[in-house]
Amino acid sequence: MQNISFTVSSGEILGIMGPSGSGKSTIAKIISGLIDASDGQIIFEDRPLSKKDLEENKLLRKSIQMVAQDALSSMNPSMAIGEQWMEVLLFHKIAKSKTEACTIIDQKMKEFDLPEDTKSKYPVQLSGGQLQRAALMKNLLLNPKLVVFDESLSALDRPNQVRMINLIKDLQAKTQFSGIFISHDPLLIQSISHRYFTLENGMIITQNNS
Repeated sequence: MQNISFTVSSGEILGIMGPSGSGKSTIAKIISGLIDASDGQIIFEDRPLSKKDLEENKLLRKSIQMVAQDALSSMNPSMAIGEQWMEVLLFHKIAKSKTEACTIIDQKMKEFDLPEDTKSKYPVQLSGGQLQRAALMKNLLLNPKLVVFDESLSALDRPNQVRMINLIKDLQAKTQFSGIFISHDPLLIQSISHRYFTLENGMIITQNNS
């Protein structure tokens, strides 16, 4: 990485585009607290952000979510989807009881266009598009302030990509979370981002304000 500097405003989706090896996923991992930056700083809501901060601060972890490329890897294979959603809501005290959690889940499933039987299924039993929506719902149940999408739609076919793009845009318009959308696909970047830049060999080479 060489002198990379960018900001993401509240309610904005910033796109980061570039080929494999350009540094896109490194940025995603640093912001999400999976690795530490070797130099420079990440500032989140006027405070420096480090891997240690995210590990130790439960509220901070809740505020920053990463939607991975492989949705299956982000889900517990031994738990039904509904149990995983329930666990998120109760652990983070978003719901005060199982009854309240069930109400929230039922409401959210409608937004994510997931059938009722999704709750009783395991991750491997869902289609690619359903699994990606279920994983995204798990992230957004936390009401995060920043969502990092790291090649999150690359494994889907084009119709499911379009469906997911429309869903993300609709949810973002409702909740006003900020987003960083990372992809090598110009069509995906341009269809979802308010503005974007292109990364190559760890350097920003072009910027676009749409």
